[in-house]
Amino acid sequence: WSGGQSVVPVNAPAGDPLRLAFADRVLGMRPDEEQTYWHRYKIRSGSNPPPEFQNTLKAVFMLKNGVSYIFRSDYKEGVAKVVLVVPER
Repeated sequence: WSGGQSVVPVNAPAGDPLRLAFADRVLGMRPDEEQTYWHRYKIRSGSNPPPEFQNTLKAVFMLKNGVSYIFRSDYKEGVAKVVLVVPER
C-alpha cells in the first residue's frame, strides 16, 4: 500500500465458488493448478499461503491492511475500497 505498508491477502476456502471464480478469471488457473502453486510457494519460501476465511469481506476488516475479493453482487457502496473490477464472462 502507499506508505510502504505490507498487504495481507485473504483467500476464500478451497472449493468455494468465489475462490474458483477468482482463480479462473484473475489467475487463469484451475483448482489443481492453484493448489500446486501454493504447495510450491510454501516449499520455496517457507511461508504459508494466505489465510482462508468463509467471509472474505469481513476478514478484510478483521486484519490490518487486508485485501481480498468478493462477488460484485456482494459489494455495498462505501463499505470497502475497490481496487479492481473483473468483468463477468
